[in-house]
Amino acid sequence: MLSKLIIGLILISSLPIYGQQKLKRPTKDVGISSVDSLVDKSFDMYDAVYDYNQRLATGEELNEDEMDLLEQITQDSEILSEYALEAAEDIDGKSVFKQGKALLQLNRAKKALTYCLKTSKEILLGENLVTETEDDGGG
Repeated sequence: MLSKLIIGLILISSLPIYGQQKLKRPTKDVGISSVDSLVDKSFDMYDAVYDYNQRLATGEELNEDEMDLLEQITQDSEILSEYALEAAEDIDGKSVFKQGKALLQLNRAKKALTYCLKTSKEILLGENLVTETEDDGGG
């Protein structure tokens, strides 16, 4: 029994660090429009940021339109994070099963939004540092 516990702890500690493994988009709607909408929008943004981040990791550069989209995603992530509280209120009065499913999906959406906000800011900050360095070196 102790050996199984130790093996479990080793496996858990060897899991990829947050942000390296792609989050899975929920496959089915909950049936609460505010929750379903929030989850869809969160994962649409998440997919874009994840793709951009993977491309940057391979050395590819993002074009100006993609950088503009990242700025918009940063703003939208903050707005949707605030909207998540309102969506959580819409869960009240629903069946226990639907409430549980909605909470799970809201938690996934929250993780996706956190990733979007953190990663898009890191990418934008990195781009600004590169631009400033090029401006300083060019003159």
